[in-house]
Amino acid sequence: MSSFNSFLQKFIFTSSIVFIAFFVGFYVFQIQGLTQHYYQAKIYQKEIKTLTNSIQNLDNQYQSLASLGQLLPKIQELGLIKVESLGYLDLGTNQMAAR
Repeated sequence: MSSFNSFLQKFIFTSSIVFIAFFVGFYVFQIQGLTQHYYQAKIYQKEIKTLTNSIQNLDNQYQSLASLGQLLPKIQELGLIKVESLGYLDLGTNQMAAR
């Protein structure tokens, strides 16, 4: 009976060491996964901030290019003339123009 008790104690001790080692390994694996996701999220947040700044810069450039001050010199370069008078053709009430 004494050898059985000794075997049982060794078995319980060995299996508890194995379980503890397994759970410590699992814990380390989980922590490593969490930290990896945390750093990836930080990298993505930096990317989002950079892209947001780029979008704002592009929007500012668009607004400056579309402003009236930029359009007037371009219109003057076209050489358009001002309309002084406008006349319409009188087709009457019963006539229709078609193409």
